[in-house]
Amino acid sequence: MESHRIHLQLPMALHYGVAALLWLGLLFFLGALWRFDPEESSLYPSCYLLQSTGLKCGGCGVLRATHALLHGEWRLALQQHPLWVGALPLCLFCLFWHTVAVVRGKPWRVVEFFWAHPSILLVCGVAAFLFAFLRNVL
Repeated sequence: MESHRIHLQLPMALHYGVAALLWLGLLFFLGALWRFDPEESSLYPSCYLLQSTGLKCGGCGVLRATHALLHGEWRLALQQHPLWVGALPLCLFCLFWHTVAVVRGKPWRVVEFFWAHPSILLVCGVAAFLFAFLRNVL
């Protein structure tokens, strides 16, 4: 039986480069977010949905919550975006997992992982939808 999966063979140097760029980009972004408060700076984009309808999208508050976390203000971060505060450790773990796989010479195949475990994506999608809906209703 023929497999329907797409297998991309990329050189390991590209995997190393991507992992290094992800970490450097994350550090640069977090440094800027630590330095410039989203409440006071015009550096960050504003939410078009919030401006036009008054409804908060699923991402409204992520920057403010991350800024609060970087300054150790957990309670404020939970008020800004509780789903993000809960999902952030999982996101960092996935990035760390990918980096370890690359260093060991076995690139982590994100697409194949989620292809084999679609229930993870379904649960995340339903949670994000419910969060976005309930934050506007309550």
